[in-house]
Amino acid sequence: MRIAPTGLLSIVCAFGLQACHVRPPVAQFDDIPVPDGLELIEDEQSHSVQWVDAKFRHGQFRYEGRRSATEVEAFLLDRMPTFGWRLLGQESADESGNPVSILRFRRPQDNATCYVEDVGDEYTNLKITVTTVTDAPSTQANR
Repeated sequence: MRIAPTGLLSIVCAFGLQACHVRPPVAQFDDIPVPDGLELIEDEQSHSVQWVDAKFRHGQFRYEGRRSATEVEAFLLDRMPTFGWRLLGQESADESGNPVSILRFRRPQDNATCYVEDVGDEYTNLKITVTTVTDAPSTQANR
């Protein structure tokens, strides 16, 4: 019988070795478009996380790659509406000396905030936070 390395690691971790810390993979949400050329960052410092249950979802996803911030911003403004997102607002900020464009979107049940950071040389960091709106009306009819 052959055990794949990840399966072996899971078995070893199940027996309580304290040095073992396996972080589950983060999967981006299907209704959040991401431009080609940006990669999801899943290391410990990126804080890309997700939590989903029957009534609530929260995700914070960090991407980076060789695309200009202008291209990434234009992509999000163009593509988010095709997934049912409505632009609520757009603003600019400065973070650590780098210009950041902040795009806020809404769907009936969710909010999404996209932080597009221009780090120079056609290189961009993108952070997308998605959270269920707790005061949103239920999609089920009251009986």
